[in-house]
Order: sequence, then structure tokens, then C-alpha cells
Amino acid sequence: MVSADLLSFISDLFTKLHNKPIKFGGIPILLIGDLAQLPPVKGAQVFFSPVWKIFFPLFLTFSRRQQNDLPFYSLLQNVSFGIITDNDKKMIFEKHATIDSQLPSLQLNQSPLISIAKDYYNDGPINTDETDKMFNKHTNYPREVILKEGCQVMFLNIKYFFKRVYNGSIGVVLRVLNESLIEVVFSISTGMVIMKVKKDTAYFVINGSSTRRTQFPLQNAFSLTVHKRKA
Repeated sequence: MVSADLLSFISDLFTKLHNKPIKFGGIPILLIGDLAQLPPVKGAQVFFSPVWKIFFPLFLTFSRRQQNDLPFYSLLQNVSFGIITDNDKKMIFEKHATIDSQLPSLQLNQSPLISIAKDYYNDGPINTDETDKMFNKHTNYPREVILKEGCQVMFLNIKYFFKRVYNGSIGVVLRVLNESLIEVVFSISTGMVIMKVKKDTAYFVINGSSTRRTQFPLQNAFSLTVHKRKA
């Protein structure tokens, strides 16, 4: 959700654009949001804005997405509000066991692969310490990713959309085949898909100079917020 200050700013902006001294310049406004999401990083909650009083709240109390799995819906609601019951804990552990039972047997490798990106500027190699901030605005490929059998990762492009693996898909590393190739299992809407993921190169231009970064299109996903899981 946006902050109270941002909502007030938007109202003032439309007031100026439409040259009408009333909230939002008098145009119809529909707000859609989830007040159970994480609060704004800075500023007060949206309902503290002076313009909030012009809205008539309608609260949706039934989830269509989880309508066929009410126990899971109840779990999500409880976790959102920091209330964990014994039944919730039991379900979490059962889900964890179910996922593990579907994965191929993993022999944990005690020596993880730490993949450092290879960066080039003007077709010449450049130290990643120099490019870390400069490249962040042009590619989501990380400077460093730690890959180990059993670790959780997030996919970072749409190259395999035909397999229903997208930017943001969560997977688990099954095997590290070599320094440029790993095997990952991804959870998709129809079940699971196992695929080999190799290093990829992102090309872009900075200050008129051709640049590129070669790295696995993955980032570590050691933890996920409830908001991400609900989405």
C-alpha cells in the first residue's frame, strides 16, 4: 500500500492538473489495495491521509483464489496477522514433508558453487566491485549467487515462459553439473518441472558504451514474505 503522504500528493497533483480546488480535482477515484500487506517503508499508513475520508471502504472477506482450500486460506490469514495455531504449524510441516517427498533424493554437497558475474565494459573485462552499483539499473542478474544442492533460488527472466517458468518463479537446485550449468526443479501450476539452467548474458548500454554481464539468471531466495507467497 502507498503511504498517507503519497495519497495526499496524488490528490494535490490531480487538483492542479484539473485546476479544481477539490480533492483529486473532482475526478472519480477507485482505490484497490490490501491493508494486510507490509506497511510503507516510510510514512504513515494510507488511511491516515486527510483525503481518505472521502472514500467509502468495501472489504472483501472471501478469497476466490483459495476458495477450494479453506484450511490453507485460514493459514495465510493467520500468518498475515502473526497468529500461528497448532493446526497451522501442523499444516506447514505437512506441506514441507509433501514437497520433500516429491523431490528426487538430494545428496547435499558441502562445497557450494559461488558464481561471480563476469562483467564487460567497452568489450573489456571489468572488476565487479566497480560495476556493482552501475549495472544494477540495467540488469537484475546478481553480482554473486551461491548455488548448492537443496538451496532455494528465484528465476530472473522469461526465457522459459513456454515451460511456465517466469521471472519470479521459485525453484530448488538439484545438482551442480559444472561452473556454468545446474539442474533446478521449479514449482508450476500443473506440478513440477525439472530443467537445466545455464549462464546467460545480459546486454545493455551505459553512457554510450556497450556493456554486458554473464551470470546465472538466478538469485538466492533464502526467505520469502507472506505477501510473495499469497501473490
